[in-house]
Amino acid sequence: MTAKTKNFGFYIGYVLFLIGQLLGHTMMPISAQLRYVIIGVGVAFIFLQFLISLTQNQIIRKKQFRFSKMGIFFVLLLVISCISAIRSQEPIIILDFLFILAAKDINFDKILRIFIVTASTLLIITIISNALGLIGTAYFERGAIVRHTFGYRFPTDFVQLIVYILLADLVLCIEHNKPVFIRIGLYLFLGVFTLVYSDARLGSGTIFLLVPAILFLKYLPNIASSKIIYIFEKYIFLFCTLFAVWLMNKFNSSSSNLMAIIDEITSYRLTNTDMGIKFFGYTVWGQQIYNTIDQYFKGWFYIDSSYYVFFLQYGIGLLILVEIGYIYSMKRCIKLRNYIIPFVCLFIALDSLIDQQFYLLEYNVFLLIPLASLSLKSNKDFKEVV
Repeated sequence: MTAKTKNFGFYIGYVLFLIGQLLGHTMMPISAQLRYVIIGVGVAFIFLQFLISLTQNQIIRKKQFRFSKMGIFFVLLLVISCISAIRSQEPIIILDFLFILAAKDINFDKILRIFIVTASTLLIITIISNALGLIGTAYFERGAIVRHTFGYRFPTDFVQLIVYILLADLVLCIEHNKPVFIRIGLYLFLGVFTLVYSDARLGSGTIFLLVPAILFLKYLPNIASSKIIYIFEKYIFLFCTLFAVWLMNKFNSSSSNLMAIIDEITSYRLTNTDMGIKFFGYTVWGQQIYNTIDQYFKGWFYIDSSYYVFFLQYGIGLLILVEIGYIYSMKRCIKLRNYIIPFVCLFIALDSLIDQQFYLLEYNVFLLIPLASLSLKSNKDFKEVV
């Protein structure tokens, strides 16, 4: 198989996967069976490409895929992902693994462009269809405020997709020296729009933070490549995991006004997480929690912190491997002198404290960076980390 054919198979598979998965977050009148067919065809493209590459020794003859640390890591990731997917009944875990492996040597900038075009197109189609009354709409209330979803199932689904599209575009913008002030205007507009109409305080806050972020990357590149920033980028996922645990322990052991305020600001995410811990407990290998919640609780329940999604649903075993993979990915970016992607991943790790999209590939395209081919075009603006 030629490199061009290989890439084509990945791109087609990824587009179909995105379409099938993202439609599941909307109110589009498309059956689950049809979506599964679309996803299945996409996965078939990816799997076929991988098998052909394997038989041609394009993968196993590579040094890093022999009896190396990376080879052992991916074997462990496959085994634990299978266990976690079966126990939690979340097949996305296996699909994440397959796509991460299949993205080896695929140009990450092209992956970002495919994600932006596909996700933005579906986003616009959904909003227009909702405005024309072609699809239903879900309304949620927070106090006296009506939260509009614009054709999505939940306000968070709508706003978080915008966040990840903007993060992907930010990388391409800085790498290829595109205008930033047009994007700043877009950030401000979307931040205000999502805050007013969807009352997505946390997601809108992330969008607003992209304003200083893009200015920082554009005009202070040397600081972005400093050792201090590098340490935060490398270990931010671990730091956030520990902070999430500390915060929950503090919430459980304290009845202070500060904890109550944080709980209210985060839409009672701490209360829901505490309920999840008490109902199900921590799991090493994964467990199904939503199919059995009715026997515990009849009201609103959802685990929104990505870190506690691992703790309570996917399993601590998978979390440990994800932590290792994240650190490796950041080290690899820094080694290749690509400092833009790690900086953007800082926002993803922080955002994941209060949102559960980190390990959902239809949102977090940055899950594909461990083996993808990363752009080096931005390196001239950065000093080397010693």
